Amino acid sequence: MELSMEKKIVFIAGADHSGSTLLGCILGAHYESPFKYIHVGEIHAFFDVNKKNYGNSKLARNSFYGKIWDEINHEVGYQNAYKEIFEKTEADIIIDSSKTDRNLNIAEQACLESNYSMHIIISFRPFAKILQSDLRGNKSQKYILTNLSRYFDIKNKFVDKHCPYTIVNIEDLILDPRKMTIKLCQEVNIPYFEGKENYWNYPSCHLYGSKTQRLHLNNPSTAGYDKEKVLAKPDISHPFLEREDVLELEKFFLENSLKPE
Repeated sequence: MELSMEKKIVFIAGADHSGSTLLGCILGAHYESPFKYIHVGEIHAFFDVNKKNYGNSKLARNSFYGKIWDEINHEVGYQNAYKEIFEKTEADIIIDSSKTDRNLNIAEQACLESNYSMHIIISFRPFAKILQSDLRGNKSQKYILTNLSRYFDIKNKFVDKHCPYTIVNIEDLILDPRKMTIKLCQEVNIPYFEGKENYWNYPSCHLYGSKTQRLHLNNPSTAGYDKEKVLAKPDISHPFLEREDVLELEKFFLENSLKPE
C-alpha cells in the first residue's frame, strides 16, 4: 500500500511522570472506526528487541481497537515501526508518547525516509512534582537527576535550534481540561469533539506508559482530574531544584506553555 503524503507523527517529549501518556490518551481519544489518528503509547517498547515487552501486545487495552497489535509485525524493528503501523492501519496520524531524545531521533528519521510530517509536543510538569513522584517510586538519585535533566536536552534540541514545538503544562490541562484539549487539538490539527478530554470513555490501543491512564481505561469509574492535587504545593527540597540554571529552565517552560484562553 502506498502511503499518503499526509501521514504525520505527533511525538510527545518530556520526562517520566510528566503527563506524556495523559496527553497521548487525550489526543488519541476517538469514537469512530476506522480511526484516523491513534495513540500507540511508548512505541519503542513493542519494536525494540532489547526491551522486556518486545512483541508483547497483551498490555494494549480496550480491545475494540487494541487488537490492532495482533496484525502488526514487531520483527520489522524499531527503525521501521511507524511505516509498519501506517501500512497495517487506516490511521493518518500516529501519536507516540515515547518521550526521550533517542526515540525522537528515530521518529525524525522515519519522517525523512517516508516524507511524514511531525509535530512535537513537550509535556511539562513543575520539576518539584516530578521529583516528588520519582521519590515515591523509590527511584535512585541518578535516575531522578537524569529524568529531570531531559528538559535541558529538550530545550537545546527544539528551542535553541528553532524547531517547531508546543509546550503543554500538565497542571493547566488538569485545571481546565476542556479548553486546554480544544487548544491542543488546534495545535496538532486533530478534530475536537465534545468530551474528548475524558479519554477513558473511548477505545484505546496504547501500549505501555502510565499506570494511571491504564487504570482509567480499564475502570472509568476511577477516572477524573484531581484539581486539588495540582493546587497542593509539594513539600520537598532538593539541591537540583535550587540551581539557577534549573530555575531559569523551569521559568522558560512555564512562560511559554500553551494557554487555555
